[in-house]
Amino acid sequence: MTTLQNANGEAIPARPELTDEIIKKGIQQALSDGGLSCFELSSLPNRTRFTDDVLSSFDEGEGDAYQLAKTMDNTGNWHVDATFVHDMNTVIDFVEGALAHAERVWSEEHQPFSVFDEGAKLIQGIVLGVDASRVATYRVKAYGCDNNNRWLIVKFENAQLAA
Repeated sequence: MTTLQNANGEAIPARPELTDEIIKKGIQQALSDGGLSCFELSSLPNRTRFTDDVLSSFDEGEGDAYQLAKTMDNTGNWHVDATFVHDMNTVIDFVEGALAHAERVWSEEHQPFSVFDEGAKLIQGIVLGVDASRVATYRVKAYGCDNNNRWLIVKFENAQLAA
């Protein structure tokens, strides 16, 4: 692990991780802006139950709409069909957006600094540069990869120099 620091070389707090609070923000945004269509969520009890069930099921289905839907079907008695799975994909997108927002706020506040230059040889591959679309990440060319349109995204804190 690489210690995160700012341009002055001062250690900064860790990047935000996916917490229940961030998941809940994403769920609530999906409920208000996501156009979820598979069931009636206009009543507060349904919205609350939905939020609680997604929150308790999210770890098992993190990033996988079908798995999240099946977990909710098994534990929360939701009727799962293709529309429900699509809605779970929408929820996951909003949760990922909430995490990305938290990371942007963290980045603006703490200004993480890249400690490895382009061409640095990491355990994961060779640094191509800092990724412009994600905060505090490198684009890394995996060793042995001949495809110039393919790279790894490595968080600053996960980058390690090769021995």
